[in-house]
Amino acid sequence: MGFLDRDLGLIVAGQQFKDHRAESGTIGQWPSAGVARPDPPVLWPIEMVCYVDAVRSYPTAGLRFREYCHLLADSREELHAMADQLGMPRQFFQEHPWRWHYDLPEHMRTEAVRLGVREMSMHEVGALLRARRARLPADA
Repeated sequence: MGFLDRDLGLIVAGQQFKDHRAESGTIGQWPSAGVARPDPPVLWPIEMVCYVDAVRSYPTAGLRFREYCHLLADSREELHAMADQLGMPRQFFQEHPWRWHYDLPEHMRTEAVRLGVREMSMHEVGALLRARRARLPADA
């Protein structure tokens, strides 16, 4: 699954899940009077898609660390969830209409990849950002 193909998902206790009733067509069908309600949804974890690019040096940025990469995701919710798993402070989040990301210090990149974050080339990052920008309203 990638940044252009998303599954129907639910957020339960901070984790994303897929409701497998959607495939059987039972979601949204309420029983008639006198009929028992359907079983609660069967929830299975779905993949959270986040990405990191290559580490770059920022020697004049005046920050605590000099080597950073960018942590990106398909949605802000996925991005913040991964940042929380990594223990990233929200102050590292860079807000922008389509280029939103976290500045991830080099020493945290290995842990991010271990947790399932996908490595991307700069060309792939460019494609992700162009897709985000294309989805924005024309006046943004």
